[in-house]
Amino acid sequence: MAYQTGTSTDIFDLLDKVRVLAVANGWAQDGWDGAILNLHSGSTYVHFYASTEDTTGPILYMRGSSGFTAAGWDGHPDLGPTAATNKFSGPFAVYYLFVTSQYIHGVAQNTGGHWKHFSAGELTKNSTYNGGTYIQGVCWYFVDSDRANSIYHNRLFDNKSNYYYRGVNSISAEIEGVYTWFLNRYDVENGTSGRYVEGYLNTSVDNSVTYADINTLLIRGVSDFNNLTTLHAVPQGVQRGSDYFSVIGHPEDFRVLNMQYYNPGDMIVIGSDEWLLFPIINKIQGDSNTPYSEWYGYAYRKRP
Repeated sequence: MAYQTGTSTDIFDLLDKVRVLAVANGWAQDGWDGAILNLHSGSTYVHFYASTEDTTGPILYMRGSSGFTAAGWDGHPDLGPTAATNKFSGPFAVYYLFVTSQYIHGVAQNTGGHWKHFSAGELTKNSTYNGGTYIQGVCWYFVDSDRANSIYHNRLFDNKSNYYYRGVNSISAEIEGVYTWFLNRYDVENGTSGRYVEGYLNTSVDNSVTYADINTLLIRGVSDFNNLTTLHAVPQGVQRGSDYFSVIGHPEDFRVLNMQYYNPGDMIVIGSDEWLLFPIINKIQGDSNTPYSEWYGYAYRKRP
């Protein structure tokens, strides 16, 4: 079964549930010691590390690679940067896992009532190339918690987030003969070496950043006629030489949406497809003392 929901005691227990469901859905377990989990499916290699050593509390680190060397966190070939989902404190009143042989999507509500998201897998590709692995987490900068569109928060497949705290979301691809991990655009434009991914989402508005097209649709995405919203796919483009870009694919069974008229855990049914909806962190507006993500939300397809 590709979908599972329930309760969990802590981040280590939740990662163990990820392990079991992933193996049941086509992933091979390369290593597991109760905190570090190494998995692969085909040529997609992902690594998870549950830790309580972060200053904000429990945190889930994630990395990708092009292969596997030995059980553990380091030493794998073409090892990518570390993404993270932070302040991942249990027990979790509810979690949702969406797993196929292509991806692992996870959502959990922590003790503060905040929703935590993480995702790893392979893009649905637009062409043939090596790579396509993505590693994504929602890493919230709690000093700026009262601004949903702060550039210092890392969000899933959001191209403008800043490497300010712990997470570097990334996507791999062999482009022009070089295997590369493409980073958040802000990081590369502000001194981090490498090339960047253009995620066409850009929920941040700091530094006079112009809204991306999908974000504009998100803001205006609820129909005044019927109060329904649109689920938007998030295409991913990577930077090539001479500042050209190629759209290389999109994350499967993942969408972004405006949640104005929806609650966490609500379902949208389109034909035979069922989509579960969640806020990025907390569906409230304008509370200066509480992390909030306004009406920005994620939708995950529930497969049987």
